[in-house]
Amino acid sequence: RGLGDVYKRQDFTLSSSNPQFATLGEPSVSTVTITDDDAPPSVSFADAAFTVGESGATVSVAVELSAATSFDVTIDVASADGTAAAGADYTAVASTLTIPAGEILGSVSVPILDDLLDENDEDFTLNLSNPQFATLGEPSVSTVTITDDDAPPSVSVVDAAVTVGESEASVSVAVELSAATSFDVTIDVASADGTATAGVDYTAVASPLTIPAGETLGSVSVPILDDLLDENDEDFTLSLINPQSATLGDPSVTTVTITDDDLPPEISMAESAITVEEDVDVYSLAVDLSEASAFEISVDYATVFDTAATDEDFVAASGTLVIPAGDTGGTIQITILEDGLDEHDEEFSVGLSHAQSAVLAEPTSTAITILDNDPSPELFFGCLLY
Repeated sequence: RGLGDVYKRQDFTLSSSNPQFATLGEPSVSTVTITDDDAPPSVSFADAAFTVGESGATVSVAVELSAATSFDVTIDVASADGTAAAGADYTAVASTLTIPAGEILGSVSVPILDDLLDENDEDFTLNLSNPQFATLGEPSVSTVTITDDDAPPSVSVVDAAVTVGESEASVSVAVELSAATSFDVTIDVASADGTATAGVDYTAVASPLTIPAGETLGSVSVPILDDLLDENDEDFTLSLINPQSATLGDPSVTTVTITDDDLPPEISMAESAITVEEDVDVYSLAVDLSEASAFEISVDYATVFDTAATDEDFVAASGTLVIPAGDTGGTIQITILEDGLDEHDEEFSVGLSHAQSAVLAEPTSTAITILDNDPSPELFFGCLLY
C-alpha cells in the first residue's frame, strides 16, 4: 500500500494445526489487528482565484485532497455574490461534492450567464464546508472573476431632424444608447446657429447630458423664443461631442427647425383724410405696417383726381413703395401745385393696391384736401370821362 494512503483498521489471523506430541488446545486461532495511524487528508480548492470570460458557458473549479483515502470524501460547496449577482451573472451553487475513494481530484461546475451590458469585471466566491473523511484545508474559498467582453454602447440623437413651432416654449431632443451599460454615460451637447439666431430665436445650449447606468434614453431641452416677426422657418443644430463610457454614434447632429406662426403684417395709409396748404410744394404721405416683418414689403400706389385737377393742382403720381425688412412704415412723396387762382378747396386721393408680403387693411386710401391760399380779387371802378 502506498505511503499516505488511509485505510480502515485491518486484521489477519494466525492458526495452529497439526501438533506433534501434543493436543490442539484453545484458542488455536489468534487475530492480529493492524491499527491505522495515518491522519485523514485535507480538502481544499486547487487555486484561490479563477477567471472566466463572460461568454464562457461554465467555469470548472478544481477541488483536491492532500492525499488519497480509502473513504469517499464529501464536501459542501456554496456560492456567494461578490460584485457578480446570482441569476444575472452566474447560476448559484449549493451542493455536495464527492471525491471517490482512491482519487484526489474533483471539480465544481458553475454556469456563467452572458449579457450585453458593458460593465466592470465581476466576481463571486465558492466556499467549502462540512468535509466528511477529510479536514478543511486552505484555500477553502476560491474567488471566480467573470471578465466582461461587451463593447461600450454608442450614443446618438434619435432623429437627425426635429421640428418645433415658434410659439412652443421649448423643444426636447432625444438622445439614445445602442444598449444599456452599467456605467453612467455623459455626452457634451452644444448648439450652433443656422438661419436661427441664439438669443433671438432660441436659447443657446452648451452642457453635458448624463444617461444613468441601466438606462438607454436621455433628452436635451432647448428654450424657443417667440417673436411677432413674419419670417421664414429657421433652424439651428445640436451636436453631441466627447462621450464618456460610450462611443459616438450616428447621427451625432440634429437639425432643429423652428416653424414660423406669425401672420403677414397689415399695410394701410396712416390717415384716411388730411389737409395740406396749396403752397406746401411736396408732401410726405405716411404708409404704416401693423408690425415689422422679416421680408421686404412692397405696395403699389396711385393718385386719383377729384375736384383737384391733375397737373393743375397736383402732379399725378403712381409707382411702388418698398418698405425694407424690419421697418414699420414708409412715405409717398406727393407734389402740390401752387396757382394764383382764388378758388374753393379741392380734393384728390392716393390709394394703395397689390401688396406683397403684407395684407391690405383700411384705410387703403387717403383723401387729400388742398386748402386754397389765394386772396379774393379786388373789385374797383376805373376812371370814366364824360
